[in-house]
Amino acid sequence: MRCSGAKTALAVMVILLLSGCAYSLSEIRESKPNYTLTSTKLPQVLAKCIELKMRARLSITDFVVTLEEYPNNIYCVVITFPLHTYVVDILVKPTDSGSVIEFRKRGWWAQKSEMIEIAERCAQ
Repeated sequence: MRCSGAKTALAVMVILLLSGCAYSLSEIRESKPNYTLTSTKLPQVLAKCIELKMRARLSITDFVVTLEEYPNNIYCVVITFPLHTYVVDILVKPTDSGSVIEFRKRGWWAQKSEMIEIAERCAQ
């Protein structure tokens, strides 16, 4: 199951359209994850940790961080940086032994970015 929050999707699509990016949030969510991480923590705890640390770290820039909650204990943290058409969609979902985190992105990206490091710290 993919996250599909109408309000966040609309906001991201408007940002992407205004910035000239050809990708929609639904296209990003349908793509293969760029990075996957597992944790023994519950999805809710993990998603809230990622969201809070992303907000704290990215608050000095023009990043927009939103957290979406869905049925079946699934969460999405969406991060956009409209000035550079940067979008990261972080899906946190339950597994038998905890959670899995899937990163999907569009725009400039460092393979071992600060965002992945934040998620790795939360997952420990």
